[in-house]
Amino acid sequence: MVLIPKIACPKTALDYRPITLLNSDYKIFMRCMKTRLSTIFPHVIGPHQQCLVAGRNILNATCAIRDSISVAKQNKQSHMLISLDFDHAFDRVRHNYLLQRMMELNIDPAFIACLRNIMAVSNSKLLVNGHLTQAFPVERSVRQGCPLSMHLFALTLDPLLQNISCIYPMNTDTIIRAYADDVTIVAVDATILPRMYQCIQQYSRETGAQLNEKKTKAMYIGKEDKIPLPSWLSIHSSIKILGVTFFNDLSQTIRYNWNSVTNAVRHVLSAQKFRFADLVKRAQYINTYALSKAWYMAQILPIPSLIGKKLRSATGWFLWNRQILRVPRDQLTLEKSQGGLGVFDPYTKALSLFVYRNLLHVQGQEMTSPSHSSLNGSP
Repeated sequence: MVLIPKIACPKTALDYRPITLLNSDYKIFMRCMKTRLSTIFPHVIGPHQQCLVAGRNILNATCAIRDSISVAKQNKQSHMLISLDFDHAFDRVRHNYLLQRMMELNIDPAFIACLRNIMAVSNSKLLVNGHLTQAFPVERSVRQGCPLSMHLFALTLDPLLQNISCIYPMNTDTIIRAYADDVTIVAVDATILPRMYQCIQQYSRETGAQLNEKKTKAMYIGKEDKIPLPSWLSIHSSIKILGVTFFNDLSQTIRYNWNSVTNAVRHVLSAQKFRFADLVKRAQYINTYALSKAWYMAQILPIPSLIGKKLRSATGWFLWNRQILRVPRDQLTLEKSQGGLGVFDPYTKALSLFVYRNLLHVQGQEMTSPSHSSLNGSP
């Protein structure tokens, strides 16, 4: 087991994330178990969890939050966006609770027995400054690094999501989205907050989870009525969820996030400006890595035209190694067979991704991963 720093200057053990380095034979076997469990996952996991189930992805969660803010603002409703944070969520799962949960779901007893036997003999050694400690038994947690860990954690979290959804009034839409351990809730009524906390406390007693009240945040959305807050919630003007910083105003959300993406792209291009001497490799780096954050953000928030110009300038500066452009940019966006390099135009592709994603959302379909070539043209 190795410790990966969560922050730039870790000071305590809580500032590290334990990652387990497992044997290859163990990982192959657990991958087989994961494949078996995945076949029944759509039937045992509720609709609130957006990972691990075919047809659901991280964009379902972020776009649902975006739409909730827009609807509350348009209808002048007073809601609250809540982001729950559980301290070391994967490391606190109790094995007994997990196995009991699997039995309640009528999962194959042979599968459960196999997992129980593996957990009973699991042990780890801690790698500190290049030295290994003595082996110690792993009596709780789903080990990060195990192919099955995400599935097992989702099984333990699902009862909490279902219980919270049950406290909503019958005539309101339940907005609860989870992606692994990132849980986001839109509270439509302040009266549900005490019952929500009771659900969290009950979940914590049964599973060993612990709500991190310092990192659990709330934000008013829509009409900003000052709803009385319980002690376990703190109000903020913005909340960062799954890589997107949300404000109560969508225009501010768009500006802030796209400016952050632009700065991040400029940073990675500047860090690699002396690495690639070949023009083709620079083009590949732009397409596959430098603009990856832009492709993610483009499926959630529309790209402003000014940001498109800035990204185009930054990638052009990197492509020609800080020299004057020798070939028109439109020529470089063509396929190689047409005399170009296949370099993506940031603004065109970002618009294409946003339109494509939202058209499928309107049609009630889920987005599969489109090939880059299919989005290389105009929207």
